[in-house]
Amino acid sequence: MRYCCVDNFIVRFWIIAGIVTLSLLGCEKDTSQSNSQTNGSSMTTPDSNSPKGVNVKGKVRVNRAVGVDVDVDVENGVRVNVDTDTGGAMKVIGKINVQSSAFENGQRIPTRFTGEGENISPPLSWSDVPEGTKELALIVDDPDAPLAEPFVHWVIYKIPANVRELKQDIPDMPTLSSPNGALQGKNSSGGIGYIGPMPPKSHGVHHYHFKLYALDESLDLDPGMDKKSLLAAIKDHVLAEGELIGTYQR
Repeated sequence: MRYCCVDNFIVRFWIIAGIVTLSLLGCEKDTSQSNSQTNGSSMTTPDSNSPKGVNVKGKVRVNRAVGVDVDVDVENGVRVNVDTDTGGAMKVIGKINVQSSAFENGQRIPTRFTGEGENISPPLSWSDVPEGTKELALIVDDPDAPLAEPFVHWVIYKIPANVRELKQDIPDMPTLSSPNGALQGKNSSGGIGYIGPMPPKSHGVHHYHFKLYALDESLDLDPGMDKKSLLAAIKDHVLAEGELIGTYQR
């Protein structure tokens, strides 16, 4: 006789719980040795031993200032975050579907949206925004830039929760009327709003990450924030994330 009827959600929950527990136990040694490491050091746990049918990717980030975070990605896009500073509280981060009518995920960004063209922002749309979202924020950066940190191309936030798209050619203004009430921050060139890809010639393919965040609170933020300040402000308010990646090279 075969016994089944075990709810798939329960199985997934206990798999994730087990992985998180093992990750936390495994990182104790690394944490104790962190005095010889720089803040923000990381290690990625392999997924070759993941349970059949569950694609798990874990990352343990050791930071002496804020403690240890454990992120576990499951194949359906749900991310579990455990922060030891909050006593190991578990938070499930959902996945937003982000897309553009101008280019497919992983494909080349058309020239008109780059520094070699009209330098206007591309059209974006999204779905699967979770219930309870109060506002949205978007950051676009290029981790392939030959700099110490990714080059930031766009910071836009306080996008109303009911908005599902950004039309192309958003004006370079700190406060927007469409979407109504949205604010824009500084890019890495020091300007406000979007600045298109313009990688160094013969530097290979650059990847541009359009990352959208759904937030659980309407935050009191000023226009003109940079990426670092915005991420610090939204850190504890992320309900879901989504990402679209475009490429460009010269």
